[in-house]
Parts: sequence; structure tokens; C-alpha cells
Amino acid sequence: MSLRFKLLLPLAAFLICSILFLHFIWLPQVIIFEKKELLLHEREDIEFLALSLLPDILVGDLAKIHETLDEFITKRENWQEIEMEDSYGMGLYPIDPSDRFGSGSTYIENYSLLYQEKLIAKIRVAMQFESLIKKRVQKIRILEFALLVILAVVALISILF
Repeated sequence: MSLRFKLLLPLAAFLICSILFLHFIWLPQVIIFEKKELLLHEREDIEFLALSLLPDILVGDLAKIHETLDEFITKRENWQEIEMEDSYGMGLYPIDPSDRFGSGSTYIENYSLLYQEKLIAKIRVAMQFESLIKKRVQKIRILEFALLVILAVVALISILF
């Protein structure tokens, strides 16, 4: 065994272990954490939306309810659909609800809007988290790739010289 090989072996082993740790241990934990954080954030947004709709629901202003929900769903890139019904089960939004609500969604969140301890409305939101998580995880993938490139460069230098 050459001296060069003996010196580069620990570095190569460290880089390989780092890549394996990133990919199999750290990355799944980051994905779980990101999903929890996104879900918490989305629940807060749904609560904010419901509270902003409360005056319109109480006076029965369906036009304002539709306007607010249409505007909100266009601003939220990961929300796919919203359904809203009153306390009697009558659909408030959309006018013609689909039978396939939430198909292809990662998660469906239900929220009950209460006013003076009485159920006023129910809101269901179908969300897709995968695109947001992919954006956040891409940095870790770049780091993995950089470590692989460093390992390859070190191996080539040790072979050539």
C-alpha cells in the first residue's frame, strides 16, 4: 500500500460517511420537520382566513365570501382546493363542489369556525406540499453532490500524481 493511499483513505472514508449520513439520516429528518412546519403554518393561515370570513358569513354575503376565497386560493401556491359549508351542510363555496375533492393532494385540513360556541361554518382545504419540500430539500442534495465531486476529484488527483 502506498503512502498516498494511506493518507487519502481516511479523507475518502470521511466523505463517504458524510454523504451517507446526509442522505439516509439527516435528509429524512429534515423532510419530516419541514412537513410539520408547513402544516403548522397552513393551519394558522386557515384560521386567519376563517376569522376574516366570519363577518361575511354572519351577514350572509356570499359574493364577498367567494371573492375572498378566490383571492386567497390564488395567492397560496400549495392550496389546490377549498370547500366551505355552513352549519347545516349547505355548500357556500364553491357553487358547484366536485365529488373528487382533494384527489392528488398531500393533505386535507378541516377547520370548524365557531362563533359564540356555535358552529357557523366548516372549511376544508386540500394542499400539496411536495413542490415546497422539494425546493427546500434541493440545497441538501446540492451539498451531497458537492461532496461526491470532492471525493471524485481527490480520487483522480491521487491516481494521477
